[in-house]
Amino acid sequence: MNYIVLEGLGFYLVLIMVILMLLISIGCVIYAVLSDKRGFILEDLLLANNEKVKKLTKENFVLKLKHGEFDIDEK
Repeated sequence: MNYIVLEGLGFYLVLIMVILMLLISIGCVIYAVLSDKRGFILEDLLLANNEKVKKLTKENFVLKLKHGEFDIDEK
């Protein structure tokens, strides 16, 4: 084959590889953003559930004191 043809094929091969790597990196960035967003949503849900648990624990403690079921030796 002619050297000019081989250089052209090499150029297109490198160009295709660069475009594929660029598309893969863009896909990775999009995936990272979406998973980070999902992490923030799950963290907010966890904080809300923790607040509910704290509130219910306080109410349970008050009810145990009120009805005399509170035992200091409980662990």
